[in-house]
Amino acid sequence: MDPLNSLLGKRAFFRSKVARRIFLLFILCALIPLGVLAYFSFNQVTENLYSQANKGLDQASKASSMATFERLQFLEIDLGIIDAILDKGNKDLMALSVPGRQERLSVRFKGVVLTTGNGRTKILSGRMPVIPQLTKNEQDHVQSGKTLILTRLVTEKRAGIYMMKARSPVHASRDILFAEIDPEYLWGSEGFLSPLTELFVLDQSNNVLFSSFPEYIPLREIKNAMQKDPSLRRFTWTYGNESFLASYWNLFMVSQFHANWIVVQSETKTDILTPIGIFKNIFLSLVLLTFLIVVSLSLIQIRRSLVPIELLREATRKFGEKKFESRVRISTNDEFEELGSSFNEMAASIENYLHIINKSAEELREANRKLETLDKLKSNLVTTVSHELRTPLTSIKAYAELILMKPAMQDERKLKLLRIINDESDRLSRLINDLLDLSRIEAGTVQWHIQQVSLNEVIPLSVDAVLPLAQHKGLHLTTSLVGTLPAILGDKDRLVQLVTNLLSNAIKFTPSGGSITIKAHQEQTPLPRLVVAVSDTGIGIPPEDITLIFDKFHRASHSMTDETEGTGLGLAIARQIVEQFGGEIWATSTQGSGSTFTFTLPLTGNEPIENQ
Repeated sequence: MDPLNSLLGKRAFFRSKVARRIFLLFILCALIPLGVLAYFSFNQVTENLYSQANKGLDQASKASSMATFERLQFLEIDLGIIDAILDKGNKDLMALSVPGRQERLSVRFKGVVLTTGNGRTKILSGRMPVIPQLTKNEQDHVQSGKTLILTRLVTEKRAGIYMMKARSPVHASRDILFAEIDPEYLWGSEGFLSPLTELFVLDQSNNVLFSSFPEYIPLREIKNAMQKDPSLRRFTWTYGNESFLASYWNLFMVSQFHANWIVVQSETKTDILTPIGIFKNIFLSLVLLTFLIVVSLSLIQIRRSLVPIELLREATRKFGEKKFESRVRISTNDEFEELGSSFNEMAASIENYLHIINKSAEELREANRKLETLDKLKSNLVTTVSHELRTPLTSIKAYAELILMKPAMQDERKLKLLRIINDESDRLSRLINDLLDLSRIEAGTVQWHIQQVSLNEVIPLSVDAVLPLAQHKGLHLTTSLVGTLPAILGDKDRLVQLVTNLLSNAIKFTPSGGSITIKAHQEQTPLPRLVVAVSDTGIGIPPEDITLIFDKFHRASHSMTDETEGTGLGLAIARQIVEQFGGEIWATSTQGSGSTFTFTLPLTGNEPIENQ
């Protein structure tokens, strides 16, 4: 029977003591630590996912509360504007009928009414069938000059929301502005809630002010959660076969509006736990597949490494049967091959000794010495091999992870991936540099070298830096500076980086044959400042991306952006530099025709952070 096939047999493999020892060593040194690491990693990541899901829900309820409070403040400002217009007398009262203002009032208020001290009522906007009566405390709050928000049941299931504000203190007539707030403005506008979120808003009397889920309102669950552990601000509720996780936030407004509200935000457990379930399935599958591949490759490698030992064992067995012509053929280019050659030499010597029986005793002792030396060498080599096999085991896991992505990957494909990895490494380096710049600016740890700087010097330096890129792409780059621009206090290198980033962005997204123009001028209104605009004839920016283009890592949703390399941090860095010097930056674009990025730098009060 072929020794190789015999050894590769499962039973024959485990009959080998060396194989059992090496495999046990592999289990102890590789699989057990890997299993323990996978177990703790799985538990830690799962726990973090649960925690992040709960924190995300808490943050969502808090954000909804803050947005609600902010909109209430906007409504308070609207009443103040109405009061200011009324202060100008009947002549300017028609200002309330301006189409833009009237439309805004109709969106925010169902009705606005002015009541005078003598009991007369005048409708300023919309309609208000019922004017709520005020309690003594509510009257005192309004007369103190503060804005009052109160709720009154309109129907059995819905409460109306009212805002009241006394006229300016100069009016002794005790006139009061009454307004009924439209709940749709506070919570029902597009974009306020995500499609997977349900929102409930209650007043201090647990009256429902708003509900995005009219089928069921978990009032009992909210009360139990507030009584059991108010600090947790989290509970569950069920409707039909669907369970929900909810988080509530107390909106305390007593000091400003004489009201307290509760904002409850809910998501189904299915929506929250689906990513966690997907992670569990993928993680467990990957761990199991990794274990199987690592074990399979290790067994194959161990078996192949033990073939020379099996050949030597088979040859020595034949020698025991007095088959002295037996030889071993080992071609492994290592110590096993040397051992096989020595064994063959030993066999040849023994065969020659038996054919020449009259050899001298010295030759016999020499042969015996060789046998002892070879036996010792064999034992030492077995020990050495057991040790040396541990070294490649450390790389097996990395190789297995690579082939996990595509086990049948061809050499040409591997080479292509290596080139991609090299390119991505350069890109990662640029990303790290940009991230470092951005994080240092945001953290306030950048070394700012403040001096008198002229844009007449900054802009040409930036143009010279990107001109080779523009020429290589066949773009026409034009500079237009109106007169000699006044100097400002700033960091010259950072301003060059600002203009270079905008020009580089324009070059990236302008097709060959296009043009790029950078203009700079001074203006005095609305305040003295320098204005710089970089315009291109590129692909433009979709309307939905125009407000997000300066966010970190954001790239416009266009096919050309997918083919254009970049870190997505250049415009974010540009915005940080502009804001650091008290300026503004914005973008305008017509998709398919080009974009214009404009920034301003103030000429007065230009006192950026001190040189650190």
